Amino acid sequence: MAKYSIGLDYGTLSAIAILVDIETGETIAQSIYEYFGKGGNDVMRRLNQLRRQ
Repeated sequence: MAKYSIGLDYGTLSAIAILVDIETGETIAQSIYEYFGKGGNDVMRRLNQLRRQ
């Protein structure tokens, strides 16, 4: 039975996921979800507020 690992990266503008076969290192699936247009302006506003603190 194959074993897999999922990697996730959350950034300011997007989230990235990757599914890898542990034994072979083969990428099985990957996806990028860009959310800047879906509330990203709010994310940037909040980050700017945190920088000012």
